[in-house]
Amino acid sequence: MENFAIKKGCIGSILLGWLLLTGGCSTIDQVALDTTASLLAQGSKDLEREDNWEFLADSLPANIKVLETLLYNDPENDALLATLIKAYAGYGFGVYETLYFEAKLADLPKQDFYRSQAELMYSRALEYGERWLDSRGASIKDYTKASTDGTAQAYLNEHFDGGSELDREGLFFLAQAWGALINLNRAEPALVAQTYLVKELIDWPCTLTPDMQYGLCYVLYGFFETSRPRMLGGNPEKGAKIFVEAMGRFSKNKLISAAYLEYYVIPAMKEDLFHSQMEALRPWLARATPLPIPGEKGETREPGALFNGIAKKRLEAMLRHKEDLF
Repeated sequence: MENFAIKKGCIGSILLGWLLLTGGCSTIDQVALDTTASLLAQGSKDLEREDNWEFLADSLPANIKVLETLLYNDPENDALLATLIKAYAGYGFGVYETLYFEAKLADLPKQDFYRSQAELMYSRALEYGERWLDSRGASIKDYTKASTDGTAQAYLNEHFDGGSELDREGLFFLAQAWGALINLNRAEPALVAQTYLVKELIDWPCTLTPDMQYGLCYVLYGFFETSRPRMLGGNPEKGAKIFVEAMGRFSKNKLISAAYLEYYVIPAMKEDLFHSQMEALRPWLARATPLPIPGEKGETREPGALFNGIAKKRLEAMLRHKEDLF
């Protein structure tokens, strides 16, 4: 979910800069707009250090609207389209699916609202994904045909650059949004039938950069194995092994632990394993943010802290409703 937004405090200066660019004229300085889009796509890496879930939830909508305002004036801007895929995919998963997860555990009436909002965010990610593919001369329709013919990876190699971080992350988050939408609609055969397309789409960036996104490739692969029934190719035990391997390799990313519990341990009704995992996570969950002391060096937020903010929110929900899980 990294690289998909800018800090809330920067919005005013960016909007001011954009107004200066337009200058009240009917045309926009294309070079300046391209530069701004590129800076947003690259500079938004800072968000991966944000570990405060509430700040994330509050700031994302305004950030997304800044990106969409820029895109309105440059509809085929590659960097903006790819960044908006990540923005909406991240907003759907990090915010609305997190809210939906706890509302579902507590059996709250608002769970339907949160689920519908998550679906809407994923749908918008897919809309921008279609536009991004089109800007590269590609399409979901042609990709589907290539996948049916067994040439999906060759098709993606033809239209995307494996050396480009923008291309790798654009396809990764497009696949993540697509897969998440399928997961929320398992009763829809037409959507579930597209699962193999999502898997092949993820294979492209994750084969090139297996460790991208602080281990999220492993989360998606583990999710694919644990979320599908065996008759559709799922293998929960294989998925569990993928999660365990990822937790060992990326021990600082607690979102992997949360996903392991949510997608494997709880559905498999492994109560003892749930409690042992939670006991291991308890010191991390109990760790308070140090009070800043003026004049003294504070704790530095690390890259990937964003995932821990989401993980903490979900793990705390599990603890609050642990009596209802098994």
